[in-house]
Amino acid sequence: DPSRAPDKENNHYTILTDIQGMEDHFGDMDFKCAGTVKGITALQMDIKIHGVTRDVLSEALAQANKARAEIREVMEACIPEPRKEVSKYAPKMVTFNIDPDKIRDVIGTGGKVINDIIATCGQVKIDVDDSGKVTIYHTDKEMIEKAKQRIDDIVREAKVGEIYEGKVTRVENYGAFVNLFGDTDGLCHVSRLDWKYVDDATNVVKVGDVLKVVVIGLEDGKIKLSHREFIEKPADYVERPARNDRPANKGGKDNGHRPSSHNGPRNNNRH
Repeated sequence: DPSRAPDKENNHYTILTDIQGMEDHFGDMDFKCAGTVKGITALQMDIKIHGVTRDVLSEALAQANKARAEIREVMEACIPEPRKEVSKYAPKMVTFNIDPDKIRDVIGTGGKVINDIIATCGQVKIDVDDSGKVTIYHTDKEMIEKAKQRIDDIVREAKVGEIYEGKVTRVENYGAFVNLFGDTDGLCHVSRLDWKYVDDATNVVKVGDVLKVVVIGLEDGKIKLSHREFIEKPADYVERPARNDRPANKGGKDNGHRPSSHNGPRNNNRH
């Protein structure tokens, strides 16, 4: 009798437990119950009759609790904990911020720099807005990380005290240029290559060598490096007067930085 609440004596009922929704069409009560091992997290009920008694509701909750426990066992056997990474086919993104003054370096002249990053990183999509917020999209996490590293290297600035292991990119008699990251090189003066006297840097290092250096100074865009801190200091060492045997600038850029073409305008369009 739809006008009366169900009961076992005068208005018989049966509670069905399933996850298919059959009772929603054929039954008088549609009762959904969700929860974890710790308890119920959500309830929802639709009824087509006058109401339900406390006994009916209690019985439905008890059956739902048993059913949820069985379903959780099956789920945990399949995947006991959330995956640490999403599927390799799922879209992914990473967002980070850079100094707005560095946006022009990331974009490059006519978009040359950012287009090269896109082309060499699996055609990632990159958004750069005027606030310095950068967003990179791709399904391949490795390509996202590669593109981010490229941008990090462009905007990064060396700081005094930082230690690097970089390749020697150029050697002159007065010292060695060492690549720190990206297109940024620093100069390790010949007097900082060893505690002992070195007459000519070309006698102790060559292009391609990996040199451990520490940044000891920043001056007018030049990065000063030292290697001797990673060599045992002789007990009888006496500091020599500073050497100034570096030739005058003859028009080249001996300032520790490789020439850069990143002079394009800011751009907040997606690439």
